[in-house]
Order: sequence, then C-alpha cells, then structure tokens
Amino acid sequence: MPNKGYKQTKEYRILISKSHKGLYKILIKSFLIKEYTKKGKAVLTIAKNINCSAYSIKYYLKKYNIPINKMSLEGRKKVSKANSGERNGMFGKKRELNPAYKDGKSPLAILIRQLLEYRIWRDKIFKKDNYTCQECGQNGYKLEVHHIEPFKELLSDFLKEYDQFSPIEDKETLIRLAIKWKLFWNTDNGQTLCKDCHKIIRINKEKD
Repeated sequence: MPNKGYKQTKEYRILISKSHKGLYKILIKSFLIKEYTKKGKAVLTIAKNINCSAYSIKYYLKKYNIPINKMSLEGRKKVSKANSGERNGMFGKKRELNPAYKDGKSPLAILIRQLLEYRIWRDKIFKKDNYTCQECGQNGYKLEVHHIEPFKELLSDFLKEYDQFSPIEDKETLIRLAIKWKLFWNTDNGQTLCKDCHKIIRINKEKD
C-alpha cells in the first residue's frame, strides 16, 4: 500500500486494482523508466505503491536492462550510523538475552544464508524454475526459495559432521567449511514458490 500521506494518482489506483498475476502488465519498461529513472523513486517506494515486492521491481529492472542505482558511500554511512550503538535493537544483548541465540545454531544459520554462495544458489533455483511458483504457477511476483529437505536439517547434519567445532566459538571456521559443503548448495533441493504457497507449505509441515 502507498506510504501514509502519499497522494495516489488515478494511474496508481488503476494499477493497484489489477490482479497480482498481471504484474508483468504493470511493470513495463516505460513505467519503470518514468518512476525509477526519471522521477528517481526508490525501489521500495515503487513496490509499496503497486503492492508488490522489491525483488519483483529489481527483477524487471534487470530484465529491461535499466541501470540500478547503488546507494552512495555517504548514504551507506548514514544507514550504518542510524543502526549502530544503542539505536540497534540488539545492542548489549548477548547469547541467551539475544532473541537470535539458540544454542549457537541460529546465528550460524543466518551467517550461512548471508553468504554469496547462498545468493548464487537461490538465483540458480529461480532460473531453473523460470521464476515461476512450482505450486500455483505465479510468475515473477514475491518469489522465495523453498528447501525440500529443510535447511535446519541440513544444518544439523553439517554440525554433526564437524562436531569438533563449536557453533558459538568457531563460527568463522564453520562458515569456511559451509562454503565447501556441497549439500548446502544442491540445486535439486531447492524449489521456487510464491510467498503464499511457501507459507502454506511451512504451516502444513509444522502440523505434521
């Protein structure tokens, strides 16, 4: 939905009223050039205005070879400063006090998911499935990658394989080993799903 205080144009109201399955009809090259390149709107702003994901906007920008603006060094410094020290929700919280802590496994899982190798693996899955949800057939809209064999089980097997290392004290070593551990990067274990279908599958697995 549009940001609070944003005045919707008639054009936007028409766009938003369209089904998300017709997203490709909305994100045409001329629209993106007008909103992103000429008006200088941020990816997140455009995504909110037409009720889609930022990933979808970036996907179509790349598809049409529209240069994606990178945040300036000054901008990155401002964001970093705004989220540092006491302004950071994790400031002063360690181990059990930190909600991300769970026997050291959760922080390690996050670090693995932040690896370049993970992004490459995810992109390979999207390309393999032609950017299409394998459940409902939705194309190029709020897509996610689903682990057929759950990631937490892969991580558990990985930690058993290298149980001489602590997921708390030896995270750097485990990250280096994770990069080389082929089961993390097996494309046969990935499946493209839209956000809604992924949510349904997770709920059903939790019930089992």
